Amino acid sequence: HMLSDELVIDSGKTAVYLKGRPVTLTAAEYRLLMGLVRSHGNFVPKNKLYCETVDDHAELGNDTALKTHIRRIRVKLGDNGKNPKYILCRKGYGYCLNEEIKVRVINKLP
Repeated sequence: HMLSDELVIDSGKTAVYLKGRPVTLTAAEYRLLMGLVRSHGNFVPKNKLYCETVDDHAELGNDTALKTHIRRIRVKLGDNGKNPKYILCRKGYGYCLNEEIKVRVINKLP
């Protein structure tokens, strides 16, 4: 079943709203969240996620930096790292935005 929570992302303004309230993210956190949104429901390997969203000059992902960004996003979404609802992690697979979360992206840029 779909959870009633809705994550709305205004990509024109790079703004994020959770249940109607604004969520303030840094540029890196926003890019990271968008990387998870693009593969909504599918796990993204940590290396790929880091290199494609946080540091596109990196050849290898920085695990510590990635975990720090994920933790900060979780805190801002009111998520619990021990029992996460939004951003899931599976050892050996990477991170995933929970497929049960309804996400709407508005004002997509061409």
